[in-house]
Amino acid sequence: MHSRSGFSLRRLAVGLAIAALLAACGGDKTYTASDVPRSDPANALKFFADQDLDAGDGSVGHTFEYVHERTWDAAGWRSLARTLDAATTDGDFILEPTSWQSRSAALIASRVLTYIPQRSDIDDLPALLREKGAGDAAVHLAHIVTTYAVAFDVDADAQVKPRTWNPEADFAGGELQNVPMIERDDAARVLRLALATDAGFAELRTGFNDYRARKFTYFADRVRSGKADDDNPYATAIAAMGGDIAVEQAVLEQIRKDPTRTRAQRNARLNAWIEAGTDVFDRVGEIKPGASDLRPDGKTLTGVISRDAGFRSSIASEALDAEAPTRQPGDPALADDAALAEWYLFAVTIDRAGLWKDADALDIVRPGGSLISWDDLRAQPKSGRDAFLRQLTDRGVVTGFGPVESLYRQLGGAFTEAATPLGNHR
Repeated sequence: MHSRSGFSLRRLAVGLAIAALLAACGGDKTYTASDVPRSDPANALKFFADQDLDAGDGSVGHTFEYVHERTWDAAGWRSLARTLDAATTDGDFILEPTSWQSRSAALIASRVLTYIPQRSDIDDLPALLREKGAGDAAVHLAHIVTTYAVAFDVDADAQVKPRTWNPEADFAGGELQNVPMIERDDAARVLRLALATDAGFAELRTGFNDYRARKFTYFADRVRSGKADDDNPYATAIAAMGGDIAVEQAVLEQIRKDPTRTRAQRNARLNAWIEAGTDVFDRVGEIKPGASDLRPDGKTLTGVISRDAGFRSSIASEALDAEAPTRQPGDPALADDAALAEWYLFAVTIDRAGLWKDADALDIVRPGGSLISWDDLRAQPKSGRDAFLRQLTDRGVVTGFGPVESLYRQLGGAFTEAATPLGNHR
């Protein structure tokens, strides 16, 4: 009996020693908040950039180790997401495209948006991020995504090759630098994580609204000033709308497929996403004409938005809390509402820019001499919506445009279930 106990104790000691060795080497250790570097922007950026700039294909370096390899508990994800957010989104660093800070932040963001969705436990992360200890981890991920919203937009619209982190991408006639790129399947997984919590949902919706308001104001300025892609407003309109529709569809697809929620909950969140997206209607044109290039000197676009996480997110939170309207048989589908909202955003942009050829003749688009309200348009039956679209896309309605029907056909179908995660361009 004594001998057996001694053997058991020795075996236990050996097991503990092996476990300690595995933990010391990385093994199966679960990392906590105490294992994350400080989250002030300067320290966070330096910590990840010091190794990642020399990491070649990224298979070494702090970002790969921390984001792809390590197993984190809920509190660890909260701290890691906060630090990654600080490293990649600070306005003092990212708004000057020629600085090493902007270059480094874009590189780190590109690898974060690649490594997280490729983790072996990716399917378990949405539930982990909902745990109390995870705090605002989803918010921080959503803030990174929307700060670099143009990366999702350009990938969807321009078919730029993925996994390049410093492209010179053409976007509505402007050159973009330091734009992270992301695979479309990876993009879908990142969006799913950002949408995991109500706060993440609100941050993602708000950030995309910020980006869209700037983009469409920029589009209107370029058309109004005659600088639209080689004087071709079509190309500018397609650049502005094509990626926008595809990204909106990608988010809606992730909400629709969420296996952790009931059908009623999914429909409520789909409705909230569309409803909160209408905030952008009031914001197009807020940026002064001629100063909408996303960079103050009006030259090279950085393609990023610097703002505090949580800014204006109460609008999206209120949409989530509101009771979803009851839909009756024969009512337009939520996907139809989303597509209609894109065309209404186009109409708002043209209206604010004063680009109607004969505004007084638009009795459906501008009844009583002013643009129809979104609430009135959304309440229309299919026949009323179709009449709005027919008049909006009629030849000669918009100054400088030819028949917009070709644009309508080119963008049609982006909200179908058959579309790929970021549109049907692949």
